[in-house]
Amino acid sequence: MALAGPLISFIISGLSFLIWFELHQSNMFVIQGFRISSIVFYSTMINLVIGLFNLLPVFPSDGGRILRSFLSYRTHDQFKATINAIKIGWILSLSILIIGAAVGLKLSPIGGVWLMLVALFLVRASKSYYNVYQTTRPSN
Repeated sequence: MALAGPLISFIISGLSFLIWFELHQSNMFVIQGFRISSIVFYSTMINLVIGLFNLLPVFPSDGGRILRSFLSYRTHDQFKATINAIKIGWILSLSILIIGAAVGLKLSPIGGVWLMLVALFLVRASKSYYNVYQTTRPSN
């Protein structure tokens, strides 16, 4: 089920690419010098990025849920798999935060700030799930 979201994004991206390719080749739908194919190309790119973002193994995103399913299958313990998926997500989120800081300092301040905001959002979402799972810890 967790693959459905990214899969739909990739399908929309692929269909948008095919439409863009046809429009771009035929030079159809040019209005006052603006090519409508540009809008379709942006749809291709945006849906591709959304699909890739959703596959990041950061819980509670789709990628985090896929990771949890894999870990749960391997360990046969959904609680530990969830906690481990959250911790792996924290490591990835902190890596994105560091990359964002480096990008902000070296290449693009706005791009760096966006990456850092995304990382902070991911850490916060993971933290709230971690707190919920810690309070529902099964007794052994």
